[in-house]
Amino acid sequence: MKKLTLKKLNCLIAGICLSCLGLAAAEGEKLVPVEKYGLDKRQDIEIPNLLDNSYLKEGSRLPPVHWNMTKPRPGAFEYGKGQMSRAFKLNAIPDSPVVIGQLGLYLVPGERYRVSGYIRGENFTGSGEIGVIGKAFHRVSGFSFNTKKIKPGWQYFEKEFVHKLSDICRFVMYIQKGSTGSILIERPVLEALTEKGLKGSKRLLPNDDFDERYAQANAKGFRSGPPSKDYKLVWNDEFDGTKLDESKWVNYVLDYRAKRKSMVDTPRCAKLNGKGQIELFTEYEDGIFYSPYAHTKGKYMPKYGYFECRFKIHSTDMVNAAFWMMPENRDLEVNIGPVKCGYEVDIMECILPSCEQISQSTHYRRPDENKKYTIWSGSTLARRMPGFGKGWHTVGFEWTPDYGRFFVDGVESFTFTKDVHPISAAPQYIILSIHGHKNMNAKVLKENKPWRSSIFTVDYVRVYQKTK
Repeated sequence: MKKLTLKKLNCLIAGICLSCLGLAAAEGEKLVPVEKYGLDKRQDIEIPNLLDNSYLKEGSRLPPVHWNMTKPRPGAFEYGKGQMSRAFKLNAIPDSPVVIGQLGLYLVPGERYRVSGYIRGENFTGSGEIGVIGKAFHRVSGFSFNTKKIKPGWQYFEKEFVHKLSDICRFVMYIQKGSTGSILIERPVLEALTEKGLKGSKRLLPNDDFDERYAQANAKGFRSGPPSKDYKLVWNDEFDGTKLDESKWVNYVLDYRAKRKSMVDTPRCAKLNGKGQIELFTEYEDGIFYSPYAHTKGKYMPKYGYFECRFKIHSTDMVNAAFWMMPENRDLEVNIGPVKCGYEVDIMECILPSCEQISQSTHYRRPDENKKYTIWSGSTLARRMPGFGKGWHTVGFEWTPDYGRFFVDGVESFTFTKDVHPISAAPQYIILSIHGHKNMNAKVLKENKPWRSSIFTVDYVRVYQKTK
């Protein structure tokens, strides 16, 4: 496994870098009108965001889960109208500060971090801060704002800082006592800018004992298969033989990247190795990126069940390997909604194998005020497991009418329920894929030499359904 250098981290780790926003990479604080640079399109998988649920996903509680640093007074916090999703809206309260934040962060002392996001005011006067604070409510390390800085229009903000505290920290967004009006903050991101900070920082979510449970399961031996005995195997591919089973899979797609002329989905990048495994990789040759997109659309599209994949992760950073699911016609999400249509379920994505990190997510569409679709991240959580880059592992997703549950090596990662998240009631197909992230593709294009990623190896895909 190649070790990430600090230079590579600074250039590659963000899903959208400063140069993409038209900003120079420099020390200190930045505040830039969005109208000049356009909208950031970062996602959790592209930036190792230490904040949980930072996009105010559809259906999340007020305040969002794990943002319980203080109990907001009535009227102090609400959803605000945002750019693509929803924003945190902090309303000034007479004679009281307004504070909301996330508990449970460990940052590495002496390492450099960055807080960023979008901010605008509504008749705002006063001051406030967005950043990291210690248990004893030491001064915030982050972005400070006041009446002169905050405008009615959206502005992109960022602030870099060196972390100086050794205790467990909190992320806060607050407006000072004596302020008036409202502040809207969208998509706050807290990220490490050094290799040591990236690997050493931890998001210690309240009541989240995944790390402990995973370590215990590792010591005893990981399990595989469905979470209960009332499931039976109904579909599988063990990838025996020398050719992908075309009765189960389609190894190309005609419409997925129609607008990306330099990217071609092709069977040449998904091959059975004769050992009961399929090997997937992406490569570049003569100005074209070739990638696999093996899927079961039109072949096998189940509704409900337990879906599991056993794999060895690739080793090339900024190349995204994934085991996921999609509905037959995603365009219908806008008209009939994610329950009747279905939506994207990322059972596993890995874009930073050097960090031994995977992401598990859902993404679904809603119409915005202009009747154009907007993608919501209904749930996204990144997990880091020491040693995950070595050997075989499994990921799973249990899909029922009432809840969805993600698993890593048989250990439950997290669950969402129908009272806080739409549950798909439509058949969906299975996908295995790997492709370069736009930052990696830009690097390869600049060098203009033949290139191939490392291999994402899959041992099996299995689907179980309940007997009753």
